[in-house]
Amino acid sequence: PPLRPIIRLHVHDTFSVAEKMKACFPDVVFQNYRDIHIEQVLSGSILLILDHYSTTLHRTMALNRPTIIYSDFHIFTDKAKEIIGPMRSAGIWHDSPESAAAFYANLVATSSSSWDKAKTAVDDWWFSSEVQKARELFCDNYAMTSNDWGYHWKMAFDALADEF
Repeated sequence: PPLRPIIRLHVHDTFSVAEKMKACFPDVVFQNYRDIHIEQVLSGSILLILDHYSTTLHRTMALNRPTIIYSDFHIFTDKAKEIIGPMRSAGIWHDSPESAAAFYANLVATSSSSWDKAKTAVDDWWFSSEVQKARELFCDNYAMTSNDWGYHWKMAFDALADEF
């Protein structure tokens, strides 16, 4: 099948995004959140593109799923900007939809007719040292996973208790 993005709509399409986009892009496939569980989307996608900062970013980073996000960098705290900075340099985080679209187009430009070529191009980028270091830094601060999660929760609560 030809490469084409699937747009997963927000639970509440308050601004009628689907209707407006269908008028401009009649061949785009829209996915309703009720039609397919997010876990299937995450595991079955070559690349996810997020249009805002939310829990989905934490999930994709923790699962090590190729992701591009565009969101306003300037609304975050200085500490968060230190974490997001390497993500911007690595091509994960973009400040505008135009930047994200240009990065995506460049990433898959030579593979637009083949899923295998597109997946290879995305994986080459995603599993590069720079991207993985940026992703790991984000996970260490905002999306930590651990087999020993109980210990980490206890330590976090103990640290909070010490503050009071």
